[in-house]
Amino acid sequence: MSFYKVMFAFGEYMKVIRAKNRFAAVGYYLMDVMRYGDIHDVVVEEMEPTENIEWECIGFTSYKTLEEIYKEKETICSDDTPCVVVSQEN
Repeated sequence: MSFYKVMFAFGEYMKVIRAKNRFAAVGYYLMDVMRYGDIHDVVVEEMEPTENIEWECIGFTSYKTLEEIYKEKETICSDDTPCVVVSQEN
């Protein structure tokens, strides 16, 4: 399983999804956000599990890796099921 950043062309409705491949990530993304745009505008890029994400900014910025965020989530995701790890909606 890998992490994929999926969004519309101008950075709208960005989500980081953990999935087997980019096609599963895009399919899962489209099921969730299809009402916002056209399928041709979807952009997907693979991310490293060690990539830092700005997690909190209360006084000072703190960062977590994608793997840390995924492990802290209380999800019942199997290793075969895609799931959203981080979401940013405009």
